[in-house]
Parts: sequence; C-alpha cells; structure tokens
Amino acid sequence: MGHRAGEVSGGGGADRRGARRTPATGRVTLSRDGGAQAVHGTIENLSRGGVLVAVHGEPAALTPERVCEVELLLVGRAPVRARAHPVRREPAPGGVLVALAFAEVSAPGVDVIEAELAAMHAAAVRRPVLVVDDDPARREAIGDALRARGMTSLAPRTPLDAIQLLSRAQLHIPVALIASRFGSIPGAELERFLQGTFPWVEQVAITGDGAVVVAVTRAAQIWARTSHRIEVTAGAPGR
Repeated sequence: MGHRAGEVSGGGGADRRGARRTPATGRVTLSRDGGAQAVHGTIENLSRGGVLVAVHGEPAALTPERVCEVELLLVGRAPVRARAHPVRREPAPGGVLVALAFAEVSAPGVDVIEAELAAMHAAAVRRPVLVVDDDPARREAIGDALRARGMTSLAPRTPLDAIQLLSRAQLHIPVALIASRFGSIPGAELERFLQGTFPWVEQVAITGDGAVVVAVTRAAQIWARTSHRIEVTAGAPGR
C-alpha cells in the first residue's frame, strides 16, 4: 500500500520551515499508459512532496492534467516508485525543468526519500567539491581556498576513487574540478566519462593563469546556483 504525498514547493506559498536547499542526484523515468511514452531525465532536486527533473526537448506527455508513473534512481539507493503529476515547467538549456507533485509514493520509497533528504541537508552544510588533480601543491591550494569559502574538498587519489565518491548516496557532489591530466588519464577523457555516467555533476577545468582562484570561484557559483533551484518543503509524504 502506498502513501499519499504532500505538495512540491513551487513558490512563495511553500512551507519553508527548517528547509535547506540542495540538489538531489540521480536519474528518473516518467511513463504513462503502462510504460508507453517513456521520458528519461535527471533529478535536479527532491522534496517530501515532489521532485524537480530535467528532461531533453519538450515532452508533450508531461501535462498537468495527466498523472504519470515515476521511477527515481537516486545515487546509491533502491529505486523509488511513485505516481505524480506535473505542476510547473520552466525552460532549461536543451530542454525543460519539470516540477512533479507526488500523488502516491510506494511504502519503501518513503523511507528512501527520508534518507535522501537527510543526506541532502548534510550536503548543504558541507558543500562538497570533487578535486580531480594529482598535482599535490595545487590540490592543497585548492583545498585551502575551498575551505576558506565554506566548501569541502574531496580529493580522490585515483580515477576509481573519484567514481566511488560520486557514487556514494551520502555525499551529493554537484561540481568537479578537473585537471588536464589525472594519473595516466587525460582530463578530457575523464570529463567525457563523468558526463555520461554522472550528468548532474558540473565540471570545471583547472587550467590557465590563476587556475586555483578561477576554479574555486566557479565552484562557489555552481553551489550558490544549484542550492537555490527549488525549495525543499517541510511537509511529509503521508505517514
């Protein structure tokens, strides 16, 4: 038996008590009519009452009057299945952002969402940034600069470490600073891999004069923009 859900935040009327705003990470599949007209996208943010997703193009199937089946694949967690209907659409590069209000969430999904929100709240405090650079001096300088601006540096030692950090449900890393080379792997190759596997992670090249200042400033801008994309509401999904 599923649980009824509250409302996704959509503006000034949302309940903001105790709210922190930070991105969720993962993929989403939306479908109607038993799987027909499936739409795929990435999760931009999540609340107890709904989810914000980015999809390519202008999917006609996502209309406010039509309830759709939703499968959320959050990083490092079990799939969440729900029924939802669109409440808002906004233009975005290459497509649209669609806010979906949950009509019903599967019972196991409620627990997954609660765990995800707890991790999101912690990430909003830490503001983690992945630093992919095997130059020790520059990596240390970037770490110091990130900490000075209220962010947390996560510096993998190998490409596998980077993948494992991005795959951890608790971390919620929205930005990666990437050097021109990391071990034996060219930075451009790593960027392509991350774009295909973790498309919600924005990438910043560590290059050129003033690389440390430029990269850290860009990371701060990404965190500021991402953190204010949508409010996380205080309403619970119908326990």
